[in-house]
Amino acid sequence: MKYAIRKLGLLIVLTVSADLPFITTEIVDQAVEEYASCGKPSLAVMTPVSIYDRLGCKPEYVFQVEGRSVVPIGLNIIDGSRIDEVELEHAVLVTESGELAVNVNTPSELEVARERFKEDRRPVAHRKSSQESCPPRVPRTYRLARVSVFSGLSVIGSFIHPPSPIPTVAFDSSLGFFAALYFGPLEGALVSGIGHIVTSIVNGFPLGILHPPIALGMATAGAAIGFINRKLGAFLAIVAGVAINTCLVVVAIPALGWAGALGFVPCLFLAAVLNGFVAAVAYLGVRGRLRF
Repeated sequence: MKYAIRKLGLLIVLTVSADLPFITTEIVDQAVEEYASCGKPSLAVMTPVSIYDRLGCKPEYVFQVEGRSVVPIGLNIIDGSRIDEVELEHAVLVTESGELAVNVNTPSELEVARERFKEDRRPVAHRKSSQESCPPRVPRTYRLARVSVFSGLSVIGSFIHPPSPIPTVAFDSSLGFFAALYFGPLEGALVSGIGHIVTSIVNGFPLGILHPPIALGMATAGAAIGFINRKLGAFLAIVAGVAINTCLVVVAIPALGWAGALGFVPCLFLAAVLNGFVAAVAYLGVRGRLRF
């Protein structure tokens, strides 16, 4: 995180851990408002340890703030221009939200999250009128968590390179393709696009300003895979994704030239096929067996 903030020259940065399935837009807005008014370079959101005790969870880190035992939930805001300072004065926002105390690190905490999820969904089955609506907060936050997890896993894939003259050709796309097959077009687009940006950062942006349009093209490939898989099946979906991925070589023509781009096509095609194959095998192997 420090490397990315420093490399991209970011200013105010909000970070959220990927293991908070019940985080809401309300708490994010509250944190942003508190940071804007506190006048300090960093802010951490925490919950009282008593809430963890009530849920049967054991927090790993407990701090004393104004005489209260509190636990950081993994939502923080920091002034990126001061990221290299050893110690920063920070503000603390303490929230009593039980949802934020559900931090999934262990099998027991996963069960707590599942039970909480069931409780939040239960009113849907007993609706008496179509006008009564259950807030879609949990599904949206689950989707955010899934995108975060698979985007994070793309970092691992970005270090695994098939043969290619350009280092950004890596196995990061397999995570986006899998997300597209398993979760659908939106998650597939987000993870595929973010995955390429991650790989670009790791490898020092070898194609410069061409990486954002390439990331947009990868997002298009992920969306296409998710859509086609629902209509025509995984095989045609991966074929379409590989085709779109390979055609993105045209974006690199300004940097590589026509001859270089044409010479790069076989490497890009091979990498796209390998990513698609890994994603398809993983998808067919776990389809219907995983609960996210």
